[in-house]
Amino acid sequence: MIFIPREKREKRNIPKFLPILPLRGTVLFPELVLPIMVGRKKSVKLID
Repeated sequence: MIFIPREKREKRNIPKFLPILPLRGTVLFPELVLPIMVGRKKSVKLID
């Protein structure tokens, strides 16, 4: 791990609540683009 002094770190605006969509039998990695099918109303609302 690389040490970055506190003064040089970027401030990121991370929302207080982050939406998480659990997926069955699927693993997504960073930078991966994968189409997913969403059918449940709660899941569609989360994505929108």
